[in-house]
Amino acid sequence: MFYETVKDRFPIVVDKSRLAPVKEYFPRIPQMQGIRFRSNEGGPERVWYKEPDNGSKMLQLQPDRYVFNWCRKDLEEYPRYETYLPVCLEEFKSFSDWAVKNDLGEIKPNLCEVTYINRLYTKEGENLSDFFGTVFTGLEWKTSDGWLRQPPENASFNRVFVIGNMQGRLFVEAGFAVDSDGQDFILLKITARVNINQTDELKESMDLAHLWVVKGFASLTSEHVQKERWKRSEP
Repeated sequence: MFYETVKDRFPIVVDKSRLAPVKEYFPRIPQMQGIRFRSNEGGPERVWYKEPDNGSKMLQLQPDRYVFNWCRKDLEEYPRYETYLPVCLEEFKSFSDWAVKNDLGEIKPNLCEVTYINRLYTKEGENLSDFFGTVFTGLEWKTSDGWLRQPPENASFNRVFVIGNMQGRLFVEAGFAVDSDGQDFILLKITARVNINQTDELKESMDLAHLWVVKGFASLTSEHVQKERWKRSEP
């Protein structure tokens, strides 16, 4: 039934297993889970609604989660948050209105999540472990006695930070990966989760999550790498 309302924009449908429920509880300390993109085992309880011809936008829907994804297409500039947030909110409103119209009840968000995923490649002749230690602040390849050879052959990076006054959490995960062409790279995933109370505005919560993703990225990556590698000029 919902597909009939989006098939003009997202005609391709793919069944997926359901993602685990998400909620940030305090003062409980979250467990480190590492980078995981595979969903839980089970039947097709989640649906992808995709644009045709490898489009850049996609909806995901499951009983307790609504997701709006976008990515950069080849040879195109990466779409900015400010460009697609209104589209995301408009699509969510359409879904919410559809749910009420079809007697499924009012949609009441309890958490919003903004996720940034990027691939960081080395320059020609650059060692991936050396690059890993250069990208992130707070890392230093050394041991107490020098017995272990540095840098390590493989490494991962996991950090969790509290957002504001226990409004949510920022998760940062990075590790070594290999693309379809056999080239090594660093896979970086930054996720900000903000709990939503009944009085909170959805856009304000989304903007807070986005702010922490952007500021978190800048804070956790070396300034000289930002400027030299990614040409970041703003303070």
